[in-house]
Amino acid sequence: MTHILYKKYAPLFILVGAGLLLYGNTTSFGIVALDDSKYVIANYPFNRDISNIATAFRVDIDYPSGYSIYYRPFQAISHIIDAQLSGAAPWAFHVTNIILHIANTILLFSVFQKLGHERIQSFVFSLLFLVHPAVTGATAWIPGRVDTILALFTLASFYFFIRFCEQKKARDLVFHAIFLAFAFFSKELAIVIPPLMAFYFFIHQKKIKYKNIALLVGVWIFVFLTWFILWRTVAGGTGSLPFTRIAKLIIANSSAFLLYLGKMLLPFNLSALPTLQDSSLWYGIVTLILLILGVLTGIRRISFVIFGTAWVFLFLAPSFYTDDPSSVSIFMEHRAYLPLIGFLFIVQEIKYVKSRYALIVATIIIFIYAGIAYSHSLNFRDRLSFWAHAAQSSPTLPKAHNGFGAALYLQGRNAEAETEYKKAIELNDNEWRVHNNLGLLYTDRKELEAAEKEFQKELEVYPLNADAHLNLGVLYYGYRQDYEKGREHWEKALALNPVSSQAHEYLAAYYYQQTGNIEESIRHIKEALRISGRVQPALEKILKEYERNRINR
Repeated sequence: MTHILYKKYAPLFILVGAGLLLYGNTTSFGIVALDDSKYVIANYPFNRDISNIATAFRVDIDYPSGYSIYYRPFQAISHIIDAQLSGAAPWAFHVTNIILHIANTILLFSVFQKLGHERIQSFVFSLLFLVHPAVTGATAWIPGRVDTILALFTLASFYFFIRFCEQKKARDLVFHAIFLAFAFFSKELAIVIPPLMAFYFFIHQKKIKYKNIALLVGVWIFVFLTWFILWRTVAGGTGSLPFTRIAKLIIANSSAFLLYLGKMLLPFNLSALPTLQDSSLWYGIVTLILLILGVLTGIRRISFVIFGTAWVFLFLAPSFYTDDPSSVSIFMEHRAYLPLIGFLFIVQEIKYVKSRYALIVATIIIFIYAGIAYSHSLNFRDRLSFWAHAAQSSPTLPKAHNGFGAALYLQGRNAEAETEYKKAIELNDNEWRVHNNLGLLYTDRKELEAAEKEFQKELEVYPLNADAHLNLGVLYYGYRQDYEKGREHWEKALALNPVSSQAHEYLAAYYYQQTGNIEESIRHIKEALRISGRVQPALEKILKEYERNRINR
């Protein structure tokens, strides 16, 4: 049966088919409300205009619904392309995620062969990567594409780098440079690619002229400086990376290496929001022991083992830093996407994997992995499933209980939501957003004093939370008829979040109903329309009447 794999396109068709079979169901998945709602819904007014592809190189990744120090134009461009197909619906975004993962698998198949592995072995390990449960989040969760996009350009750049080292053709250097630049404009982690390429060159002692070495180094420096200048110009204005804090957190969270390593071989402790506190490191310890034993039994090329180890560490170490406002560090599984490739580089050098029994073992593992991956993907199908799984798998994480509470609240299950909110507060009284969410629940119950207290507490914890000001405004305006206080909070919300269409709608209602300032009301209605593309029917009616001169200006 293996002879089929020697047909030119057979492995590619099998990989595509397997990818569609495993992840095709994700096209019906919704939004889980962890960054995806921002990229798909909140940023839709930006995404719907295809001319913003050029603008993506001049703004940070969260624009226009927020601000960020991260500069990732290619991720933003992918959102724009998806929005042309499905608007603010998520199906096209999920389709793109599937395409990216399958494309990476096919490219990895080529890279494995370029590194000297036999066609069948390259196919089997590519299939292992395709179905690996540890990277399910990179495909089933829309924002996980940040790592699949980076992987696509990293693998392409690496492929042409190897070709250039072997054949010294200018064309290969050009493609290497192009894909390296694309990688830099996909995620900041691309900064480790040039050192990795240099390390590969050094340990393999490729025979290459000094002129060509100078060309490579020149390309790397040029690409880095171009990216760095643009990053500082665009995202640097909102702050800069706290390098000292990053270094301290990487060292403090270094045990997360075992967490990630364990999932590369024994992916049985998967979580939507993994933490060290709620995860077992024994899987990582066992994996490390087995890996060492495998290497000791015999390896083909020590240089590739060293290179694979460097690949794992360089792509994984930055994942030990987390800028999440939660009190507990979260180690998202999609960050294992590129490190897993380095892990496979190492495993392929163990002599045992070329034995006659290895193919049988690998086949069994592939089916087990595929089953786990499919089951885990269902945790990303909607908001309630995601946060229920997060709260169950990370019970000491306040953010998980807050998110689960919000999902329950939207289902009308208020008593259960309150329980989850209080669990989050018990774990961390200063947890971001939980007091705002609890305030909403109390507002619904008409427990206004309790609601006001929670909103005020939220602003103590996080003064920049525009939603808390919005909700306080609703409480004062709608329930206490304190119209001026309501306006004040909506103005503050707008100052904190200038693209809040809700704030504009509330202010439009205030100026129309309370002051009779039609011009100001119309201005806010038009701003809300510009931002979100729609407004409440009552406001739309006011605008139409105004434009027909039925309102005395």
